[in-house]
Amino acid sequence: MSVKFSSDIPHLLKNYKNIIRKNGTPYMVVFFLIGAMGIVITSLNTYRGIQSSSWHFVYGEVLTMGVSDTMNLKSGGSELRVNYRYRVDRKEYKGHRLSFTKSYGYSDKTKWDYGYKQYPVHSKVKVFYNPDDPSDSVLEPGISWHILFWFLFSSLSLVIAYKLKKRVHS
Repeated sequence: MSVKFSSDIPHLLKNYKNIIRKNGTPYMVVFFLIGAMGIVITSLNTYRGIQSSSWHFVYGEVLTMGVSDTMNLKSGGSELRVNYRYRVDRKEYKGHRLSFTKSYGYSDKTKWDYGYKQYPVHSKVKVFYNPDDPSDSVLEPGISWHILFWFLFSSLSLVIAYKLKKRVHS
């Protein structure tokens, strides 16, 4: 026996409250976890971005520029990656962080073009480092509006979880 998808839609719409009451708890938990983790991560990155605005800087050198091998949750795919080196008090350090709050995702060609033009291999770059831990560095200090999207997405997930909770327990 086959069921047509279009014939199931009115049934689902008519009975969605019962479906949510019976099966809503797993969805509620998933949305809550996404929202809570997102709020924590965006808050920490925003805090680190604000901190980095007052960090010291030195000039370093771009070693490599390319695409990361791993998936990046912020950008949804591979990410532009810059590896650089710099010296603080005669000690050499290496870093790779472009920004705490921006994402240079694979799908956004303008960001790629910007990255390749801004950070060509062997170019001199300003490296901002944490004076308390010189191994902690970033090329673009401060915060950007990009973090707002992730904060709003995380907040929306928490709202959905709350609404699901109310429906499950009503």
